Amino acid sequence: MLEFFYRKATFNTRDLFQNWEKFFNIETKIQGAQGDPYLKFSKATGFTMIKNWVTMAKENNWLHDVMLFPDKKDGIELEFLLPYSNDKFILNVHGFMDLVIESNSKIYILDWKTGKHHEESYKNQAIIYSWALYKKYGLIEDCVRFVHPTKKVNDIKDVKVKDEDYIKIKNVVDDIFNAIDNDYYPKIKDDKKCGYCNWTDCENNKNKALKKLQEE
Repeated sequence: MLEFFYRKATFNTRDLFQNWEKFFNIETKIQGAQGDPYLKFSKATGFTMIKNWVTMAKENNWLHDVMLFPDKKDGIELEFLLPYSNDKFILNVHGFMDLVIESNSKIYILDWKTGKHHEESYKNQAIIYSWALYKKYGLIEDCVRFVHPTKKVNDIKDVKVKDEDYIKIKNVVDDIFNAIDNDYYPKIKDDKKCGYCNWTDCENNKNKALKKLQEE
């Protein structure tokens, strides 16, 4: 909904509230969730998020600074599809950036977070976004901002990506490729799940469909 209103350039809190309720009720019917005991709480959380987001956006000059790119795309739900390869495999990395803005001659990539903090995963996500923005448009952001508008106090976690960070994540991906190529899947936890995916017991899998997929 926030992406929709960025395109409409409408930031009247009252309008956002009205449309949130309309969208919420439509989605509730689609999901068949009318009897969900958490329905009122979920709707109220949305109202809080909208109020906090508008306040946060005004404070940080995020309202009308959406990035416009040479290919006429804007920085709202910016899609990217980039190839990553080594000497054995090619992998297409696909994703979306929630918002790319330019404010005071600086570029920021924003990512909405509505749940609990998982800061340990922010770095890798920031690296992917930074890499995609550079590969696609030759641009370097000031930082990647993970924004939590659902909190009572607006919460922002800034992650700056350095050159050495790209090397670290490249090594992680290369390790995964090598494990696939050598049919070596280190196990985790109870020694049933693969350390690189959700496959269970890769060598002795009894799921015929999954086994066929692995063999292919």
